[in-house]
This record gives sequence, structure tokens and C-alpha cells, in this order.
Amino acid sequence: MKAICGKCKARVKIKDDSGENEVFFNCPICKTKNKLKLPKNQKMTEEKTIVQSSLGDVKGWLVVHDESTSQQTLTLKSGKNVVGRKSESKPCEVMVDTEDSYMSRNHFAIEISLGNKGLEYLVFDVTSTNGTFINANKNNKLSQTDQVYLQDGDTIQAGRTKMVLRTKKMAGTAKNATNTVINTKPLQTIIVT
Repeated sequence: MKAICGKCKARVKIKDDSGENEVFFNCPICKTKNKLKLPKNQKMTEEKTIVQSSLGDVKGWLVVHDESTSQQTLTLKSGKNVVGRKSESKPCEVMVDTEDSYMSRNHFAIEISLGNKGLEYLVFDVTSTNGTFINANKNNKLSQTDQVYLQDGDTIQAGRTKMVLRTKKMAGTAKNATNTVINTKPLQTIIVT
């Protein structure tokens, strides 16, 4: 079976004959310990790639919620999470698998840190070509110097791709985050040219 490391996104071939629903593996590239949770009744012999989160430090998720890009749930950790279009030559911490050429390979960042009232989610543009918009408002386009605090449920548009922030405090699990978002209508896309 193939899995994807939650930290560096390396594809790892793993083998386990224990029959358990949880499998642990160390990434050979970044050495991060990952936990693979298998769906019920799935066997390790099935050829399937499962995206993993590395253990601990999960602070939230970006759920891709867009009419043109397939649904994805991407893990956010403490510190700076640079988000962009998936790229082998210019990878970032959180890569979105999309054909959206308006999204830069390093588009925006979410900095997660502990503030006076708990975790804070600060978003800022990372020199993207087409800008970053918050909550489908064309007047909320981030400049190169803007930094905006996000709340659970806020939508970020990078290029023409929209993602919804779900915090660990509010969603609890990646599955809950995903289910909540996919059961809502996506915000209108701001057309960038």
C-alpha cells in the first residue's frame, strides 16, 4: 500500500500484515512518524494511496470547496503553513492538487500560533501573482503587506480555487471538517485574469 507523509508529502510504500486498523510508519525522507488509519474492512494489500497527517500538532484543516477542483482536506500545523499549487520543483508545506494555473506554487501562508485567547490563524499573501481573497469579497484582496486573522469557516480564494478553514477546536477531526464543508454551497468565485 502507498501512503503520503503528512509533513513532506513523500509517497511511501508500506507493508503491514497485522490486520490492525492503525499502522504507524516513519517517512524515509523527513523522518516524521505518521499514523495511517485504515477504513473498516480495508486490507493492506489493496493498492490505494492514502493521505496521512503526521502525529500530533494538527491545528486545523483547509477543505478545498470549489466547483472546479476536486475535494481535498489538507492538514495545518503550528507555525507557518505555506499553501500553493502542487509542484515537484517548488514544493510548499500544504500543496493543493489542482489544474488552476491562477494559483501560485507558493500562494499564501497561514501562521498558527498561541495567542491570549487560544490559537490564532493569521493569513497573508506570499507574493502570489493573482492575489488572495477572503470570503468571496473582491474588496478583501490581500496586499503584499496585509495580514488578516481568520475564523473557523472563513473561505480563502487562491487563484480561482476556494478553501475553507476549519479549526481543530471547532471541527475536532478531519472527517468532521470535511463533512461540514461539503454539505454547504461554495461561495461565489471571484474571477481573476
